[in-house]
Amino acid sequence: MYSKVDISRRQNAELLEKAKESGKAESVVYTAAHAVVRDTHAEAESYYDLYADTMADKAAAQGFVDKLGADSPKIRALQQAQLKRIAGGAGTFPLIGSVDEVVQQLIDVYEAGFGGIGLSFVDYANEVPYFAEKVMPQLRKAGILKPV
Repeated sequence: MYSKVDISRRQNAELLEKAKESGKAESVVYTAAHAVVRDTHAEAESYYDLYADTMADKAAAQGFVDKLGADSPKIRALQQAQLKRIAGGAGTFPLIGSVDEVVQQLIDVYEAGFGGIGLSFVDYANEVPYFAEKVMPQLRKAGILKPV
């Protein structure tokens, strides 16, 4: 689970080095995230709070924690502290903010050594076109998204 850029950068470098040593130099590390991108940070946070906290199925999120950390009190405690993240995107990394903030977060993910990312959105019909129009051109400009 991707949680901190610095930790991921170190872990990814170690994984890729081990892969290279074992003859798998073309290995790639992927991650997953849930995204809420709006014109302003406040709008993104407000929507994230609405669906991942106010309207969240907290019993389901708790059940996820209970199953995931069933054998480890330490894992259970860590997951318990992340209930909003679990309700928001099954524990994946949250990309929440304005267009510029999310672009920077995705650049950070790329610079941490991830070769790709799976994104989820709550309202696909509206959020995917918005992401494609607002975020993807900036990722192309930053050189981390190749033209299709």
